[in-house]
Amino acid sequence: MKNTTNPHQMDLTARVAFAKVYPAIARHITDKYNITQGHCLNAGSGPASLAIALAQITELNIVSLDKQCNMTDIARTNIAEAGLSGRITTVTSEVCHTPFDDNYFDLIVSRGSVFFWENQSDGLREMYRVLKPGGVIFCGGGMGSAAINREATKIIMTDDRFKDMRQFWQDRNCKRTEENNSSFKHALTEAGINGNILLECSGIWIEVIK
Repeated sequence: MKNTTNPHQMDLTARVAFAKVYPAIARHITDKYNITQGHCLNAGSGPASLAIALAQITELNIVSLDKQCNMTDIARTNIAEAGLSGRITTVTSEVCHTPFDDNYFDLIVSRGSVFFWENQSDGLREMYRVLKPGGVIFCGGGMGSAAINREATKIIMTDDRFKDMRQFWQDRNCKRTEENNSSFKHALTEAGINGNILLECSGIWIEVIK
């Protein structure tokens, strides 16, 4: 990845400012693709927030993968607190080099991390390798809805626990959708993968159906 996120700050953000984000995205994914059983990979999972939200509304067996050991430790704690240790496994690994067999996962999801991958095309190529035929990749970034985005922004801009990330948040909100759209299209082309760029869930996403 292009940078290393502070694991404890990310966990706090997920628990407080983004508390409604992950359940909303999990519901969107299950409603859209109806994949509720089998194996799921949450790539660049951070504190496992999306993995937990998906496990709570499906019967998926989920792998929560992140490159940082400290983040994996936090994810493991969060998973245990949610009573989901039997359904979610943590793995420490780079997104571009995973330890999984070809054609293994029915669903691969990632929220927020794709923007920080050192090489987006390599990451997509690796995810495509481990995806089953007929499986779905849904990766990108979004806040679930415009209302949730506004609520999260208010928390970040007024709660002093998030004062160190305010400039990043403002810069992120100013980034043009066209820039991410161009980056995603380039990554898909470089990876040699057919996919779609979607503007939904108050964000931008790459969708690949193998």
